[in-house]
Amino acid sequence: MDDKEVEVNHSGLPPYVLEGSAWEMVWRDQNPNGWWVLNEPRLLVQRGDLNTLQYVAKIKPDMLHQADKAGWTPIHEAARQGDLRIARYLVDNGADINSRARVRYGYQPLSVSLDYHGEDHPVTQLLRNLGAVPFDGKKNKTTAPVGGARSEL
Repeated sequence: MDDKEVEVNHSGLPPYVLEGSAWEMVWRDQNPNGWWVLNEPRLLVQRGDLNTLQYVAKIKPDMLHQADKAGWTPIHEAARQGDLRIARYLVDNGADINSRARVRYGYQPLSVSLDYHGEDHPVTQLLRNLGAVPFDGKKNKTTAPVGGARSEL
């Protein structure tokens, strides 16, 4: 389905449940915490489900940048999965390519991609071309990103 064809249901229901239908009440009784994908964007990234990620981002755009308890964001997960389509979508929608997780002293998406896929992988190249800073494993270390400008981590 083309991104422009998606009609967004702002009631927190999945797209297959029609608001006001008899099934809505049954679905809400069975799902008291709502539609899980509204709270777990990293699982959509793990599944490679770009269509649902795009749909949910229309309902709750901030979820594209939502970190879990370890500080792991959807862009970290896209880097781990090596999914260029999703990584590009997240970057195009404002993902912080230098976001630091709370694990491993601030593991960043570029380092995740390097560790899981190596230097020549398309996600690694995307992040490098955008100026992502590789993580060196040290706390508060000043490093130079590929573009040459220094940044305080």
